[in-house]
Amino acid sequence: MSRTPGNSPVGTSLKDLLLMKQALPPSAERSDSETAALKGRIAALEKENLALRERPSQWFAMAVSALREERFIDALGLLQAVLLCDPNHIRARINMAVVLAELGRPDRAAETLRQVLEQEPDNPTALRNLALLAEGS
Repeated sequence: MSRTPGNSPVGTSLKDLLLMKQALPPSAERSDSETAALKGRIAALEKENLALRERPSQWFAMAVSALREERFIDALGLLQAVLLCDPNHIRARINMAVVLAELGRPDRAAETLRQVLEQEPDNPTALRNLALLAEGS
């Protein structure tokens, strides 16, 4: 494509550029009904995404409940799910340390608490729990 002042690609959509270069077949054009269907699917996916963003808080509440009921494996799985969605979830990480200590993994519990302290150096719960772990070893 020669570039003259009158046919600059600036401001041209990628799709139009590809059509001009014949990298996309003309059938790549979408009909109004296809476009409407895609917009509907996008709206549904955005709604689903919003619902998924609320799940970590639900999982955290379930994990705390499992921890209180001493269902440590259940709590561990739920807290891992929360941390996969939000690696900076401080309360989930602190509770993960409690679960790990209860499961006989004080080394991993201490490591988890140190991760909390990297984010929040003065976190009183993490400092207290780390001190308790040190006393226990």
